[in-house]
Amino acid sequence: MQDSDEVLTVPQAASRLGVSQDAIRKRIRRGALSAWKRDGEWVIPAETVVSPRHAIRPETVSLTVQDPTREVAFVYAERERERLAQDLTDARAENRRLLGIIEDLARRLPELPAGTVVPTEGTSAIADTPVTPPVRRGWLARLLGR
Repeated sequence: MQDSDEVLTVPQAASRLGVSQDAIRKRIRRGALSAWKRDGEWVIPAETVVSPRHAIRPETVSLTVQDPTREVAFVYAERERERLAQDLTDARAENRRLLGIIEDLARRLPELPAGTVVPTEGTSAIADTPVTPPVRRGWLARLLGR
């Protein structure tokens, strides 16, 4: 491609695109425009310099990744997104399963009549009598059996 039929110099490409010569040089440095030096001057293939009115519409351009590290990063990010989506789906399924278990257990609970006191830890079923804790004996009394 180095000896293409029609090539443009930096000033010609700048005027065709309607940008400054520095902008063309920056595009060459970035690799956005393919170019090479001929007789110490940058030349650009004419087919790569497309004026904005002849440019391809963005929706018809396929996205291509030229840098392999960017492609690897893109693939990794896409796999990570898919893994997170699967994790979210699994978590939702587990939540639905647990909710079903809770609903089933709630249906199995007997209905308590109004005013019934449900004993809690540390109290007895009879509200007036507190539960007495067991008597603690020291290690020597336990050893001697007293």
